[in-house]
Amino acid sequence: MSRHDQRPVPLIVVVIDESPILAEALSREIRDAPVAATSQVVALNWTRLDDLFALKPDIVVLDLDRAIGGPERFILHLRRHCPDTVLLSYGSTLSLKVSRRCIQLGVRAMLPRSAGSLQLRQALTVVVGNGLYIDPVYKDLVMEPAFEVGRDAKPLSDRESVVLRRLSQGMSQKQAAAELGLSQKTVETYKARGMGKLGLRTRCDLVRHAIAEGWLD
Repeated sequence: MSRHDQRPVPLIVVVIDESPILAEALSREIRDAPVAATSQVVALNWTRLDDLFALKPDIVVLDLDRAIGGPERFILHLRRHCPDTVLLSYGSTLSLKVSRRCIQLGVRAMLPRSAGSLQLRQALTVVVGNGLYIDPVYKDLVMEPAFEVGRDAKPLSDRESVVLRRLSQGMSQKQAAAELGLSQKTVETYKARGMGKLGLRTRCDLVRHAIAEGWLD
């Protein structure tokens, strides 16, 4: 079982920003959050990625707009060093395509750079609980108008619905299996059946459907 599966307390949270002043300000906001009251919160800048990888953080708070090499390249690089790390992104200029790709790669929170302290704490609480937090700014990006899942969808069984809800909220199949008392193979079966009934093909499709159905509220 990974360190993140076990939900260690205290958490290790790293804040990355090109501005040391902003990074430290965000760190203070996170330290004040109830869910992070006993956590180790470290402020870094983009020149100290070796320190980031050495810490093996549970959560990284960063502006993916400014990620070195671009968001996708950075996330994949981070995954090689810290496969269990959860990403909370704040920014305001990610394109539709990049926003979807970030969610596909496991980003569990997306906030605008203007997000206040209360929203930041709410997002942190959600991702610590294995949920997905997407600000309405990004919901508009992720929910493309032409996406009409459900028009020809078949009803889900209770198990299919429960499994898809868990997966849409950021759980891995292993975590969902453990919580529901099922084998990973059974979870995979329910996932495949449910996705097929809804006409979904990708994780991004599932997240968009979850947003439309209010599963993430």
